[in-house]
Amino acid sequence: MAFTIDLVGSQVLVTGGSVGIGAAICKTLAQSGAHVALQFNSSESAAQAIKDQFPDNITLFQCDLKQPAAIQTMHTNVLKRYPELNVLVNNAGIAKCSPLDVDNTSWVEDW
Repeated sequence: MAFTIDLVGSQVLVTGGSVGIGAAICKTLAQSGAHVALQFNSSESAAQAIKDQFPDNITLFQCDLKQPAAIQTMHTNVLKRYPELNVLVNNAGIAKCSPLDVDNTSWVEDW
C-alpha cells in the first residue's frame, strides 16, 4: 500500500529548496498539492527545473540568507504570495570543513 498525504491548500516555505534534500522536499510537497515558496540563493537553474515540473505549485524566491535585509524582503514577498503560510522548512545550510586534529581555537575560527 502506498502512503499518500493530501496537502491541497497548504502553503509552505522551504529554504534551500533547489538542490539535495530541499529539492526532494519541494517536489514531494508539490506532488501532495501544497503551494511551495522555494527559496534558493545561487542555484537558479535547479530551482527553475523544479518549478517547471510543478508550475502551479511552486513559486521561486531568490534570497541570500546571509543578508538580513534580503531575508526581510523575501519574507514580505512570500507573505504577499502566500498570506496563509502554514509551514516553514528550515532546510538551508552550509557545510564547513575543518580537520579533526586542529586545536580548538582554529576549529572555532573555521566555524
